[in-house]
Amino acid sequence: MRRTLIAVAAVTGAIFPSSVLAQSGPALIDKLYGELEVGLRQEGIAFTPMRTIDGELSDTGEREVWIEIKGDASYGLAGMCDENCVDLDLRAIDSAGLAVASDLGPDDQPLLDLGASPPGLYRIQTTMADCGADRCAYSLRLYRWE
Repeated sequence: MRRTLIAVAAVTGAIFPSSVLAQSGPALIDKLYGELEVGLRQEGIAFTPMRTIDGELSDTGEREVWIEIKGDASYGLAGMCDENCVDLDLRAIDSAGLAVASDLGPDDQPLLDLGASPPGLYRIQTTMADCGADRCAYSLRLYRWE
């Protein structure tokens, strides 16, 4: 699934229409999610958005949030950030403190494949590794794969 997510993200990221590029802040983030979801549908991937978490971080700032995995399906987590963001990093850590997935690459649209993870609470560490402004807006969206 991760390979498919990366391929979809690469295609949608490389061919943004000017209407997407003209957006900023939360409007841009919403458009980016829309493009990702169109790409997933085009690849025949059925999904349900389960939860969206929005926030702002300064350069090198960090935030932790908790998400609940039901264990009834496979899950993925996508991160998006605004036009000032250069690099957003994500880590998913299970209740035992073990890292189960991470995307620490130099990109502003990290993707985590949580697979068919055991049910429970997962800590998501979000790091604004590189922000070109005082603060950058970001968003995380949890998907359940059908």
